Amino acid sequence: MKRPPLKHLHTLSVSSKSIAEFQTAGARALEILSKRGQYSIKTPAMLPPVPVQDHVDAFPAEKMTGKPKSIQEQQRSYEAECLVFRALEKIAVEEDIVVLHNFKYWKKHLTEIFVTEDKDNEHEHDFIVLIKSKAIVALEVKDPVCEGPHHSKRFKTQLSSATKQLNKIQELVKAIADGCGEEMPTIFKIRVFPSVTRRTAAQLESYMKLGQGEKADILLKDDLDGDMSDGLAGWWKSNISDKLPHPQTKEGIVAETTQDTSANCTKVESTLLGLWCVNKAGGFETDKCTLVHWINNVDDQLKPSVVTSSTNNLPYSKNVIKASKKNNLELFSEYLGIKFLLKEQQKVYNKSRVFLNAPAGAGKTLLVQAKILHLIKNSATSAEKIVVVMFGENASEEYRDVLRHAGVSVELLQYSKKINPTLDLVTVVQETDFSVVLVYARVLADDEIQWAMHTLASLRDTNSHIFLDDVQQLLWSVVYDDVRDNTDYSSIIVNTISELLSSSAATTERVVWVVSDVMQCFMYDYTTTTTIKKFAKLMNILSQLPHLFLETLSANLRNSTDIAALLSHIRCSSITRFNAALPSDTPADIMDRFLPKQIEGHRIHGSIPSLYIINKDRLTSSIPNICKSALQELFTPPCSLNPSDLAIITLRYFATELPTLLEAGLGDIPYTTAATRAACSDTGATSANNNSVWTGDVNHTLSFEWPAAIVVCDLWYRHGYEDEEEVLLSHLYLAVSRARVHCNILVVYRGVRSRGRARYLRDVCKQHVIVRQDDSLGEDDEL
Repeated sequence: MKRPPLKHLHTLSVSSKSIAEFQTAGARALEILSKRGQYSIKTPAMLPPVPVQDHVDAFPAEKMTGKPKSIQEQQRSYEAECLVFRALEKIAVEEDIVVLHNFKYWKKHLTEIFVTEDKDNEHEHDFIVLIKSKAIVALEVKDPVCEGPHHSKRFKTQLSSATKQLNKIQELVKAIADGCGEEMPTIFKIRVFPSVTRRTAAQLESYMKLGQGEKADILLKDDLDGDMSDGLAGWWKSNISDKLPHPQTKEGIVAETTQDTSANCTKVESTLLGLWCVNKAGGFETDKCTLVHWINNVDDQLKPSVVTSSTNNLPYSKNVIKASKKNNLELFSEYLGIKFLLKEQQKVYNKSRVFLNAPAGAGKTLLVQAKILHLIKNSATSAEKIVVVMFGENASEEYRDVLRHAGVSVELLQYSKKINPTLDLVTVVQETDFSVVLVYARVLADDEIQWAMHTLASLRDTNSHIFLDDVQQLLWSVVYDDVRDNTDYSSIIVNTISELLSSSAATTERVVWVVSDVMQCFMYDYTTTTTIKKFAKLMNILSQLPHLFLETLSANLRNSTDIAALLSHIRCSSITRFNAALPSDTPADIMDRFLPKQIEGHRIHGSIPSLYIINKDRLTSSIPNICKSALQELFTPPCSLNPSDLAIITLRYFATELPTLLEAGLGDIPYTTAATRAACSDTGATSANNNSVWTGDVNHTLSFEWPAAIVVCDLWYRHGYEDEEEVLLSHLYLAVSRARVHCNILVVYRGVRSRGRARYLRDVCKQHVIVRQDDSLGEDDEL
């Protein structure tokens, strides 16, 4: 049947079979989405579930070099789209909508449905929102630099460009509706300017000339601003929801919308969904609808640190350096699989003596491993030995696997009061045939601390290269009681570390690295009521160390930028609380040196962390349903997560009934409850458990990470624990940092006082999470 030509899509004939194929793919996409929304859990229907990583560089535009201006403009556009994606995601939690992001289609795909004379081979639209059986909202995002009246022409140009794109969407939808034999749906055409404020817009002549109706269809920065609990909701209700026709019952009461995402979708909507699933080659990729597809996609960028694009072998970002032979960093790419480093990491890597303090995900362990490999590959004599003393649990297996993979001979030892209590490390180093001696040292008891002090002092007189990792545990063990066994260990540890860093060896340029994250000290604070006081003692110890060797890292490269932003906020909240409690005579820069703030080191987005606040009275129903919902997203075909890529991490004060409820949520998915991660490590373990979900306490997760994690935090109020929030934030910080791409946080409270702590956590996190369930809302605050 011949139809009148459109301005851009000249429809000459219709192939109903081809439309049916697109509708079948769309129905499959809806089926995948509907499974994500089961168990009464609010799950936003976003396709894809994370912002598309379709950008030039993974760093903010302002940090890029003077490469082509178009590159920086593309980067700004990408970041603007991410802001809109997150705002729509908040809407999708509450509204019955499907959001299609990065909607691409090609001319050859259109000819399968329509005969077209469109000259453009490829089409791309930023967002198409399907409001089931009611309307379609099309949004085009523009990010011009508008700083005053002189940028009016620039705004007008971008406004015109967005309008043309929106008209193409309208014509596409009209052509599909005609082909499907359906009425043309209502279309809202919205132009979005995330960086232009109303104040700036009022100075632009091109904006002020617009009519009120045209202005109503323009979203500005003011409409998008607000914390993650508000965002775009107000504007959406006034300009979209309130203008939709609402079905009514005979009594005139608005009918509730169905929770089944697959219900009530028109043929036009199904066709658009199917078109979104098509790749450039013409195949249907419904696995793009799954969360796991994008978790793996993002993780494949994070693990090798592909945090920037490059041209002519030079990164766009001025903060990044390529791990190449030209830069003397080839060991990172050859043995550790790392493609790029930050310049702050390179600075530390080139040092021989350093006290390195850095937050989770900044690359501390990576730098230590690379430095060890560098010493071995460039050693003038096999007589040089390397000693690595690790005070944190689990790191030894990772070091061993990395070094053995590089062909390095490694001897692995363990010291504790019960295991090998008479270990003479100096003698071992002198007599061993291995290049590297790895020692996991457990130092909690008095005699274990004595061994550590004696051994470190003895190593000073050898020619060995020395690496001390996770020193925060040793520091905290000393601070726990400033005087133990009538011995002032605070002074001893300061002197020992200072002498190690300052000492020289007889036959070699000794390398001495001391590595820590002071924030993790509070992981070891189980029962104290004086966290703040002990923190002040710790800062006093650290302030006595020689400043010459102090280095810090700040950028997080391990986690997605969404998780890194949450970690940064949690860390900042802790720093603020501790800083206010320090004595007045504390050095002004002490916090910057030993508790540095954390920033996102890239712009690689994953899923936004989800937060659930659960009342203990609803524990039996909520926990299994939330777990089933979270696991359904991860283990449903056509794309399922490997069980070993997920951890369920519990924070202490764990209720006795929770393990049973978590097991009920796991169902048939294999899981392992282990004291350490070694049993199911994805770094080389061959255990039968390495294809299982790991479950365990946060204290056993140090030095390990997973693509996805579910964090369960059980709260109760304990009389006399006035510093509980400081410990709680530290535990939460470490647990969340274990998830590279995807994280669900479950907070269980019991009673009025622990509800207050749950609300405190919510307020700390709410700018960087989606709150999926909050039982504390509306509850009476009276005792």
